[in-house]
Amino acid sequence: MSLRLVVVNIDEILAALTLDEKAALTHGEDLWSTFAIERAGVPKIVVTDGPNGARGPVDPERSSGASVCVPCGSSLGATWRRCPSS
Repeated sequence: MSLRLVVVNIDEILAALTLDEKAALTHGEDLWSTFAIERAGVPKIVVTDGPNGARGPVDPERSSGASVCVPCGSSLGATWRRCPSS
């Protein structure tokens, strides 16, 4: 897989989208990706959920599906309790 840098004008792309296409970008095509709007050059973007570690759909040819599970910062912070002074 190769990555390439593409420079785009966001205002032009948004002006070209219909209201239905803009609404489609506010929710996912499935649990792990956004809708692609090919006619406007908007690709499908695969996302992940952060607080439970970086993970996504399992591709048996590329990964085992394992991920690192890191506690969410706000949850970890809520576990600290100041000890009463003696």
